[in-house]
Amino acid sequence: MPQSKTAESYPATHKLAPHLICAGAADAIAFYKRAFGAEEILRIPAGDKILHAALTINGATVMLTALDREAEYRSDEAAEIYLARSGMNPLALYAVLQKMIALGTESASLAQLQKTHPPLDSRMDRIDRRGYGALEPYTARD
Repeated sequence: MPQSKTAESYPATHKLAPHLICAGAADAIAFYKRAFGAEEILRIPAGDKILHAALTINGATVMLTALDREAEYRSDEAAEIYLARSGMNPLALYAVLQKMIALGTESASLAQLQKTHPPLDSRMDRIDRRGYGALEPYTARD
């Protein structure tokens, strides 16, 4: 199995190429190989996790990575930027997290989320530290 490839060696990715985040990326790769005949074209390990992998299934590229709690913080930051760029209040994410905290573990899906994601209060703390000022460049309209 190749350890690295150039962008030119990827199959055509002009179609939608999903990027999956899996708690067990290596197990997911093995499953896709057995179930769908996937061909592994790239695997970049990072310790005992998979930093990035690429598979082809019937000519389509599927990319995946191991679940990483830090990724959720990066997703929060990206969500705020997307909200700001679309003209919406970028701090709306903060309100959503507050509502999730208020629900606590009453919801089975929220209880499961808390097993695999950073604590909600920690995510809110990061939003506080980043502050609105960091988002101002994304709110400017021409």
